[in-house]
This record gives sequence, C-alpha cells and structure tokens, in this order.
Amino acid sequence: MPQNPTYEELVKRIQELEQKEVEREYRLLAENIDDIIWTLNAELTHYTYISPSVTRLGYTPEEFMSKPFDAFIVPKYQSHIRNAVSDRLQKEREGKGENKVGRWELEFLGKNSGTIHVESITRPLRDENGVFQGLLGVTRDITERKQAELKSDQYVRELAALQDLGLIINSSLSFLKVSSAALRGIMKAVRPDMAYFFLRDGDDLILQEVLPSEARHMLGEIPEHKVGECICGLTVSKGRHLYSRDIHNDFRCTWDECKKAGIKSFASLPMKNGEEIIGVIGLASFTDRDFEAQARFLETMAHQISLALANARLYESVQHELTERQKAEESLYISEDKYRQLIETTDTGYVILDKQGLVIDANQKYACLTGHERVEDILGHLVLEWTAPHDHERNTLEVEKCLKQGFVRNLELDYLTPSGQIIPIEINATVLRDSSHLWILSLCRDITERKRIEERLQQEVLFSKTTIDSLPGLFYLIDNQSRFLRWNTNF
Repeated sequence: MPQNPTYEELVKRIQELEQKEVEREYRLLAENIDDIIWTLNAELTHYTYISPSVTRLGYTPEEFMSKPFDAFIVPKYQSHIRNAVSDRLQKEREGKGENKVGRWELEFLGKNSGTIHVESITRPLRDENGVFQGLLGVTRDITERKQAELKSDQYVRELAALQDLGLIINSSLSFLKVSSAALRGIMKAVRPDMAYFFLRDGDDLILQEVLPSEARHMLGEIPEHKVGECICGLTVSKGRHLYSRDIHNDFRCTWDECKKAGIKSFASLPMKNGEEIIGVIGLASFTDRDFEAQARFLETMAHQISLALANARLYESVQHELTERQKAEESLYISEDKYRQLIETTDTGYVILDKQGLVIDANQKYACLTGHERVEDILGHLVLEWTAPHDHERNTLEVEKCLKQGFVRNLELDYLTPSGQIIPIEINATVLRDSSHLWILSLCRDITERKRIEERLQQEVLFSKTTIDSLPGLFYLIDNQSRFLRWNTNF
C-alpha cells in the first residue's frame, strides 16, 4: 500500500507544477508576440531558443538555431557585434560580468525581403548561483521607424537646400551669374556626377556651362543640339521634366557623347518662364541612380531657378533698353511699345516711383498685384496705399536704403488689395538717374506659389518631427563622429 507523501514532498510537487505553469505561460506569450525573443548559449555562439515570430524575417526557428548567431546579420555590422560579444564573454570569464542591459540597432538579412532594420535589447542570463548561462534578447523590427527618420532627414535637407539655393541665385541679377550660381547650387544640393546648362536660342540648344569644369573634356567635341532631339531637346519640345535610369537602353537618348563619357542615369529639367522654355539643366550620374525618386524636390528647385533666370533676363533687358535711351536722349522715358512688350511677356509687374514713393508709371500686371483693374487707378498714388500695414515701416526703410545704395534685392513684402486679399510680393529695385531726375524702377513678382511650397515643406518637416517625438522610449541619431543630429522629446 503506497504511503501518503510527506508535507515537504507535497510542497515540492506543488512548486514544480507552478513552475511548469509559469514556463508554459511565458512560452505561450513568447510564441504569440511580434517581437523576436531569443537566448544564446554561454559561449555566445549559437541560439538555444528563438521564438516563432522569427518567421517575419522569412526563416524558421530551426534555420536560425542551426547556424552561428551572427550568420543573419548584415556584414557591415558583424565586426562590431562580434567585438561586443567577445568583450562581454571575456569579462564573464574574468569574473567582471555586469548585469547591464545592452541595446543595438542593426540590420538582419531577410530571406525574401532584402534587409530589415531591427533593435535588439539584451541582458545576461544567470543561474541561482549567479553563474553566467548566456544572453536573453528581444529583437524588434524598426524598419518603419527608420524609414520615417530617413524621410524626415530628407525633408530637412531639401528645405535647407532650397533656402541655400535661393540665397545663391538671388545674389545677382546678371543672367550669366545667376545661371552659373544655379548650376553650382544644384550640384551642391543634388550631388550628381555632372551637370550642364543649355540656353535655348530658337530651335538650338547652346551649351553654356558644364560642372565640374574638368568633366567637360569627357563629352569631347559638343555637337549641335536641337529642340526635339535627345532627352534634353525632348524636354523643351514636351515642356516637362524627363528622367532616364539607363540612357544606354533608352531610345530617347540619341546623344552618343553622353554614352561615351560613361553616363548611366540622367535627369533633364526645363527652365520655364511662363509657357516659354528658356533653357534646360541636365543632371548626370555615372552609376545607376533613380533621379525620379527625387522628382518633387528637383522640380521645385527647377521652378525656383526658372524664376531667378526670368528675373535676371528681364532685368538685363530693361537695363540695356534704359541705358541705350539714356545715352540717346538722357531721359527715362523709352519707347512705350518696346518697353511694355518686353515687360508684359514676362508675367512680371513693373512700377516706376519718384523719390517720394509716388507711382509715375506701371504696367497692367503691377496694377493687378495691387488689386486694381487699371493702371490709371494707381498713377500718382503712394505705394504705401496697398502695402499691408504690418510692412509699412519696413517698406519705408527699404525705399531709403534703395535711394542710399542704389538698389534693393529680393525684398519680400505683403500687398493688401481693396478686397482684403494678402498677396506676397518679391521686389528687385534699382535707382535710375539722369542729369536732373531720380526714379526707382521696381520689378515685382507674385510669390504666392513659392510661399505655398515652402509652407508645405515646413509642414512635412513638422510632421516628421512629431512622428519621431511620438516614438516610445529614447530615440536619437548620431553621425559617424558620434555627434548628435536628431533626438525625440524622451531623450
């Protein structure tokens, strides 16, 4: 007849059952969450357990456990991880082991989906005597977070590039200086291997400049380029941006000089002045590059350059016309037909003021910018009458500055129309003199669309910042010199 168990035996059996239940619950939890839970052996060479969620990487637990722990880590991270594991193992062997939590961001090789960004958090496993038994780790897929970070950083860089480009191209009203500055600015912002600028002359495209300058010899003798031929000529005839990932297999690319120079990918950006295309900027890469992935940024940049080129061409044309007339008759008043035809075709307003700020002459476009239907409605009126109240003081100061130094560049003011509409305006002004008179010639352009683009980019930057700040736990981004670049509010 079996004997009844003692009290101590009953307690031990109950504890064993409870331990098995706890282990069952933990295993059930590990096998039903998205995070990958794993353990490494005491030698830190192989996995001793890995949860079924590893299938998110395309592998079975058995595949992972059959190979060294770093076999599925992207090679560029392997050396760092091996050194960290080796250091920990050495400390454990020397009795200097710590119970610190480790944290790494790295990339795993997905079986069917390229690389996967992950974050791994580890802590040491020890037995009841404190002897090191291996590592316990939790690995989480942070690919979406990384993509959000990259997108945010890209928006920041693009906004900064647009601001830098604006400063560069608006520092002069010389057409050649503006076109050269634009090419340098786009080289800095986009970093192609080569960039060049064609100026349109009827059906001909005249190559103006190639950057870097030492790359021009790679193109050899430059043949005549025509509108409608090759990708740059097609950009003019079609009036839109064109992209080619591989010009060697693109029937549109018929210019052999580009292929002989080793160019692989290409982007062609039209420079527009209203409906007219005044030139083309070409961006080239010697390696495979998807310029179209940056289409929004490139096209915004092209629009900004186009406005600067149109302003420069208009300004030079006006200056030339005025200079010729002043030589002939020492007078500001030039041929009405030629003057108005020159200005009206640019979709830019012009106004001539006396030194008190009264309107002497203007075109219809400028009258529309002030909210009036006829030029006659503004002649003899002070420009302050349609300047928004919050810009009155600044407008007065800028007029004084213009009279003192002879010009004002890139002045942005708000005009207030009779209907209450605010219109942001960009003004470039120059003082003109003859033997007995002084005038201020101002070229004015509606920059509402540009402001809208800048505001949208700023909103996207704010959205990406908000996204990063909403991430749980600590987040930060450092460069290769360990300098902090970005962080969230939990940091």
